[in-house]
Amino acid sequence: TTTTNYALIVSEDLSLNGRIYTSGDASFGGATYMAKSMSVGGSATISGVIRGYSDAFVSGNTTLTGNAVVSKNLTISGNTTTAGLFTAQNGLLVSAGSFTASSAPILGNTTVSGNTNISKNLNITGNTAANGLLTAQHGLTVSSGATTIGSLSASGNINGQADASVSGNVLIGGNTNISENLTVSGLLTAQGLITAQNGLVVSTGTTSVGDIIASGLYRDWE
Repeated sequence: TTTTNYALIVSEDLSLNGRIYTSGDASFGGATYMAKSMSVGGSATISGVIRGYSDAFVSGNTTLTGNAVVSKNLTISGNTTTAGLFTAQNGLLVSAGSFTASSAPILGNTTVSGNTNISKNLNITGNTAANGLLTAQHGLTVSSGATTIGSLSASGNINGQADASVSGNVLIGGNTNISENLTVSGLLTAQGLITAQNGLVVSTGTTSVGDIIASGLYRDWE
């Protein structure tokens, strides 16, 4: 055992087969190479760049006060929680599981190749284009504006509280119930039977009828 109270200066290589114990600080002016593991019991402050050429395992929490740049893939096996804004400039891919966000503004396009389940309301301020089938199991409500539909197939009821303008043909396979007046500005052609339970009034123009079947005709003789 050699003890010295003064500085120890070695101008050449120093080889130690045992351990080094220092009660104070240790300063290295050049590079430091360690062939095996390094254990730090307290805090480690590094003012320069940290370069790691192999894997890094952290069993506790990791706090970054600055930016983190990852040049390759980032794989996270657990949950990911962001307190601030999460920005994906080249897209966001979720292969399995669910993605939960309290507020997710998307400035670019969004492509979803699978199903999308929305448990609450879906508000769309712009146009909505559906290349495939649009299915509304509990109803479809359009509060204002216009809705343009190429082909509409409805297995249930269609309730409209405002006006409906149709520039093309309307094919109805079942019954049509109209609680108020029906105004037709063009010709009305009926291939089948027309039944008017409370009477039929033609105010002007000409009505051409092939056959008339009347069960209760009468004339009010004056």
